[in-house]
Amino acid sequence: MSDSESENEQRLTLEDLEGSDTEMLSGDEDGPMDILTQQRVTINNEPALKRLREQIALPTNIPWSETQSITSTQAINVTDPDDDLNREVAFYNQALEAAVLGRDRIRKEGGVFERPSDYFAEMIKTDDHMAKIRQRLLDENASIEASERAKAQRELKKFGKKVQTEKRLEREKAKADALDKITALKKSTYF
Repeated sequence: MSDSESENEQRLTLEDLEGSDTEMLSGDEDGPMDILTQQRVTINNEPALKRLREQIALPTNIPWSETQSITSTQAINVTDPDDDLNREVAFYNQALEAAVLGRDRIRKEGGVFERPSDYFAEMIKTDDHMAKIRQRLLDENASIEASERAKAQRELKKFGKKVQTEKRLEREKAKADALDKITALKKSTYF
């Protein structure tokens, strides 16, 4: 089908616009009106709209699997449209109902809804590529664990230095106390 034929099919004819207001002029006031110069389409021209709908409507005898349209059995009743959670739950419930109805209709028509148990999908990426990705993930995890271990070691080192400083101060205090006792004993024995 050529472009001009499809354009002709898409244009409205005067019969399609039956009931619309049209103004026609001719070059001769007394002659027949044969030139359409201006046209006003009536708003909500029901006969024309019905005729156009009949032209584009799908046949009623096609199987459901061709259209796959489902209308919910229950209307969505949300008291507060600004309440996102309740609104989303209502949409979820409606979608869940549509999925169940669709699955049942496909099974009634003899269609297969689920994959067979022995289904094997071919991977788009090669095994070498997936091995590289797996290795990169392992390397990233190893580097994260290594940095966590190094951080823990730094913390332990800081804690160890603090403990070591406290022990050294304790020993120095104990040594100073011992020296004080010795000097006190020396003074007491000489006098």
